[in-house]
Amino acid sequence: MNLVITGLINKLAANNVVEKRNDDIVFTKAFSSFMLKCIGDGVLISTAGKYRKVLGHYESNLEFLSDTEIRAVMVLLGFYMENVGEGMSAGA
Repeated sequence: MNLVITGLINKLAANNVVEKRNDDIVFTKAFSSFMLKCIGDGVLISTAGKYRKVLGHYESNLEFLSDTEIRAVMVLLGFYMENVGEGMSAGA
């Protein structure tokens, strides 16, 4: 399972969604701003399919994430938004 998470984090980092800071992982300012703009514009991202489209608008490579990876990004972003400013441990 940890390898799956590490693989997803690496994909997100390669597409400027997250960055690693020591043992923490944070969403990039560009991605966070993009997502906040989407939410502010009233974009509904309530399903994995809709979330995939939104991610694809940010970076086309993200459309090719698996459904499981898309759902994981949704969970990570939700957790991050509740804990903005705090890094997430890469080992979590």
